[in-house]
Amino acid sequence: MTTITISGLPGTGKTTVAKLLEKRLGLRYVYSGEIFRKMAKKHKMSLEEFGKYCETHQEIDKKLDRYQLGVLRKGNVIVEGRISGWLAYENHIPAIKVLLDA
Repeated sequence: MTTITISGLPGTGKTTVAKLLEKRLGLRYVYSGEIFRKMAKKHKMSLEEFGKYCETHQEIDKKLDRYQLGVLRKGNVIVEGRISGWLAYENHIPAIKVLLDA
């Protein structure tokens, strides 16, 4: 079973690398930013508004973390997210952890 996390700041190439790996390895690709965007839309907020909302509503971050953990535990996946590697590490989930820095 192969699990890969791709982490890094915005603009470091996380999406590019994840999509290349998805194509090359045939693994499912999960983008945690898309989940965040869907949650913002559900709350009828812009990304900026939702980001500020999340600062005072920790349950949103916890929900996103739980979702990512569920995906990581199933394995055979590439998870792109700023803290996906950390989540795998903290929860003892075997994964290849890639941190991009540019």
